[in-house]
Amino acid sequence: MGLPDKRRADELCNKIESTLEVFRNEELFYNPDLLYKAKSDLNETLEVISAPYAPSKLMISDYFHGVNLYDIDMIVHESKNEQNNIFYGFLKDEAKKIAECDSDYILVSAADITQILPVFTLCGFLKEFCTKPVCIGGNIITKLKNGFISQSIIFEKYADYIACGAGEYATIALANYINGDINIDNVPGLVYRNKAGKTICNPENSSGFVKPVLPDYSFFDFKEYLSPFPDCSLQLSLGCYWGKCAFCDVSYNREKYIAKPIDAAIEEIENLISQGIRHIHLGDSSVSPAYFDKLCDAIIKRNLSIFLFAFARLEKAFTPELFAKMYRAGVRLIFWGYESHSGRIMSMINKGIDIDSRLEILRYSAEAGIWNHVSFMMGFPGETRSEALLTLKAIKENREIIDSCFLARFSFKTNAKIHEDIKKYNLSAVNSKGEFSTECFYNSEGMSKDEITKLSVDFRKTYIKENIDTLWPMVCDDLEHLLFYISHYGRQGVRDLRLQNTSSTLKIYQKFLP
Repeated sequence: MGLPDKRRADELCNKIESTLEVFRNEELFYNPDLLYKAKSDLNETLEVISAPYAPSKLMISDYFHGVNLYDIDMIVHESKNEQNNIFYGFLKDEAKKIAECDSDYILVSAADITQILPVFTLCGFLKEFCTKPVCIGGNIITKLKNGFISQSIIFEKYADYIACGAGEYATIALANYINGDINIDNVPGLVYRNKAGKTICNPENSSGFVKPVLPDYSFFDFKEYLSPFPDCSLQLSLGCYWGKCAFCDVSYNREKYIAKPIDAAIEEIENLISQGIRHIHLGDSSVSPAYFDKLCDAIIKRNLSIFLFAFARLEKAFTPELFAKMYRAGVRLIFWGYESHSGRIMSMINKGIDIDSRLEILRYSAEAGIWNHVSFMMGFPGETRSEALLTLKAIKENREIIDSCFLARFSFKTNAKIHEDIKKYNLSAVNSKGEFSTECFYNSEGMSKDEITKLSVDFRKTYIKENIDTLWPMVCDDLEHLLFYISHYGRQGVRDLRLQNTSSTLKIYQKFLP
C-alpha cells in the first residue's frame, strides 16, 4: 500500500476520532463492514504518521523498523536517532513522567522482538532522568539473554538488572531484595553486575507457580483500547508439555513443563470476571486435553460466564464429548498447529501427534461450535514442492472446518530444537543473524528460499481473493477481535457474515502479500 496523497492524508487524520469510535462502540464494532473499514483506515493513518520515518512503519498490531537491529551498536545508534526512531519523542516524554512517579524502582517488560527498539529508547531516557533502579525482563529478553549479558553498555546506560525466566518469581523476589528482606543472590533469574564489575547470573526458579498476586485493573481506562469490551491474557502453564517440535523455541531454557493448579487458575479467572473481563486469551503454548477437561469442569461447576481463546495440539484425546464440555465452559476459539500435510515432513518436525486424525479432530471442534484457526508451515528444511502443494491442497479442500488459517514460512529460530541435530536435517552454513536476533541464516536441501516465498505469496493471493468477502479467512494478529465476534454471533454466524465492501479487506491483507 503506497502512501496516500495530501488530501487523503488530511481526510484520514481529520476523521481519526470517528475511526477509533468504531472499535469502541459495541453497535458499530459488530458491523463487519464498518469494522474492516476502520481497521483499513487506521492502518493507513498510521502509515501517514510513520511516513517521516520510512521505510519504518507502524501498524495496528505490528512495527517494522527500516534497519535490522541485530547487534548492540545498531540498537544503541537507532535508539538515540531522533530522525529514524518513531518512538523517540513519545518515550522521552513518558520517561519524564515515570521518573517523577512515586515508586522505588521501575520494571520494563518486552515480549516480542519488535519491542527491542522502544525498550532501549525508554530505558535510555529513564537512566538519564532518574536514579531509580531499572529492571528489564520478558519473553524476548530471556531468549536473547546471551546477547544482553555480554554487553557492558546495557548495565552502564540502560538497566541495573535483567530478569530472565518466569517474571512472577523475579518480580516478587526483586521487591523483597530492594526492601532489604533477602540477599540479591536469592532473586531467581536475575542478571546484574557485582561491585567488582563482574556479571552475575542467578539460576532461574523451576519449582512451579507462586501463589498468584491477583492483578488490579481498576486504574486502567479500557475505553482507550481498540475494542468495545476489555479482554485479558492468562497463563496456565510454563513451557510446553510436548516440547520436542524441531522448529519451536518455546521450551528454550525450560527443563520441564509446569502447569498451574486448577484452583489457582479459577481464582484468577474469577478475579478477572469481578473486574468486568469475560473475554480471556489463554497465553500457553498449548493447553492439553487433560488440563482442559479439569479446567472446564471447574468453570462449569462455578457457573462462570466467560469466553476463551487458547492454543492446542491436534491430539486424539480431543473427543466430541470433551469439545462439548469445552464449549459449555466458554471455549470459542482454538489456534491449532497443523504444519504440513506430508507424513515425511511431520516426522521430521517431530510433532508427536497422529497426523491421520487431524482433520477428524478439527471436524469435532467445528461441530461443537468452536472456531478453528489453523496454522500451516511452508519451507521446512528438505520440503519438496510436491509436499508443499499437498499442504496447500489440504487447506483449500477443508475450508468447512478450517475457519481461518495462517500460512507461515519456516523460520530457523536461534534456540530451536533443530539445532540439536543439524546433520539429520541436512543443514549447512548455520549462523545467527546477530546477537540480538532470534533467527539464523542457513542452507538446506529442498525448495529454495525464493521458491518458498513465491509459492507462499501466490497461495495467499489466491486464497484471499477466493474468500475476499468472508471475515478472517487468513489471520494471525487480531484474534482477540475474532473472539469478540464469535462470542457475539457464534461460529456459524461469523462464517455466514459477508462483507459488502471488499476493498478494505484487500488493504488489510497487504501485509501478507509482500
